[in-house]
Parts: sequence; structure tokens; C-alpha cells
Amino acid sequence: MLAFLRKKYRLSLVTNGPSDVQRAEIEDLQTAEYFHHIIIAEEVRYAKPDPRIFHLLITTYTISSNQILYVGNSPREDGLGVYQAGLK
Repeated sequence: MLAFLRKKYRLSLVTNGPSDVQRAEIEDLQTAEYFHHIIIAEEVRYAKPDPRIFHLLITTYTISSNQILYVGNSPREDGLGVYQAGLK
């Protein structure tokens, strides 16, 4: 699915947690190649649901927030932060 989506869209990964753990998981799953940007909370000093981590997506892509569709798996960490950052 990621390979298909990457052909049509610019994909990013936003994740909480320690950088070494998250980088190891991304490497183990062999998913880095599918993402244009990977944002790890420990590396940027903001963690979900802080809307600043989501604002990094907007500035990274230099597009408006209404052009970003965020898919998450946690209503609190993903949903709240996305809402506060003005993303869909």
C-alpha cells in the first residue's frame, strides 16, 4: 500500500518515542524508502499531540494545512494534535 501511495502522494511519518528505538523499527520494517520525510519526536523536541510537531509537516512541504491529510492510530495523540494544528 505504501508503494502505491508514494507514487501518487508525498508521504511522511510522524512518530513519538526515542529516536534510536524508532529508527531501528523503521529499519527493521524496511519502510524508510516510502517516506519523503520522517519526523521523530525526540529529534525535533515535540511529541504528539503537541501541534508543533504537525506544523513541521506544513513547513516541510511549504503547503497549506488544508492540503495535508493525516492518518493516525491514536485519537488522543494523533486526533487532538491534528485538530489543533488545523490539519484534516
